Amino acid sequence: FECGDGTQRFCNSHKVRIATGKLRKLFLSSLSASRSIGGLMGMLLTVADAGVRRLSVVAPDGLDEIFAEARPFFYRPALNLDLQPVTQTEVVCSDENLTVTAVVLNHATEQ
Repeated sequence: FECGDGTQRFCNSHKVRIATGKLRKLFLSSLSASRSIGGLMGMLLTVADAGVRRLSVVAPDGLDEIFAEARPFFYRPALNLDLQPVTQTEVVCSDENLTVTAVVLNHATEQ
């Protein structure tokens, strides 16, 4: 959940192996650069270069536009990204052990 700036450094310092076949989905609660996606492109480059071939990213609507703009900098043809935009409250992942339900929230803006 989340992939803010410093995610890879945190994982490395705590010996969390992210570039494995076990990583199948990333869940993002917002498109905030500092909180949710600041480290996303670097993380995706790392896992793609490590051999991960398929990854789903569940995020608020609009992530596809970010990827379209980032394409010149982030392009790994071997990584099949499945972008799953969330526009309503819905179950986004479920298996025999866990169910993840995305809930759409309207963030208040600072004044």
